[in-house]
Amino acid sequence: MNAEKNIQDFINREKQIQPNPFLSTRIMARIQTPQAEHVSRWRPVVLTVCLLLTIVMGIGLGKSYRPTVDTYSGISINDSDIEGLAYFNMNGDE
Repeated sequence: MNAEKNIQDFINREKQIQPNPFLSTRIMARIQTPQAEHVSRWRPVVLTVCLLLTIVMGIGLGKSYRPTVDTYSGISINDSDIEGLAYFNMNGDE
């Protein structure tokens, strides 16, 4: 019973709180007012340098890659033995 009384007391205290009448006006004014974004002069320079650095690194990594030479001629595999397709081709299972 004590827990129920505490809950009811809490609910009654919350109901007595008066909201700020100007809160909705301030929120709507903030939403409708466009905010100017300050863009630094260095931002395009930094983005360009990063892009060029990425391109140069990609070209360097591409040139450093040397594929390994295959020493085998290839492998011949019979897929019907591996997958057991004969089971699916049986007419009695339809």
